Amino acid sequence: MGKHVQSLTRKKALPKKIERNKIRIKNGDTVMVIQGKHKGAKGKVLEVIPEKLRLRIEDVATIKRHIAPQKNPRHPEGGIIEQAGTVHVSNVMLWSDEHDRPVRTGSKFTDDNKKIRVAKGKDVKGSEV
Repeated sequence: MGKHVQSLTRKKALPKKIERNKIRIKNGDTVMVIQGKHKGAKGKVLEVIPEKLRLRIEDVATIKRHIAPQKNPRHPEGGIIEQAGTVHVSNVMLWSDEHDRPVRTGSKFTDDNKKIRVAKGKDVKGSEV
């Protein structure tokens, strides 16, 4: 009877609820790394990876891969290949050319009901990013 009682009281682990990751930075935006190993670096966003909350930024966090010669037409001779690594979204801020500094962003609707990103913060006055 002891085994039966244990199986009734043991709760099954519920699957984790997958939440949609909201990233307000898009491909082609200019960002500045604000913390971490590459602090102070600026670059253009090449790729956004929402599942991992990471970004690939041009000329930031480059990694080297050693590839052996293979039949693949992209790298038939092999060698050392440099690629852009990833940086976590929380370590970057959107760069505003108008204000010449990184800014936080919000959103607002224009008169014709189009949603736009606006800069937020000190001395910014909600200008479009």
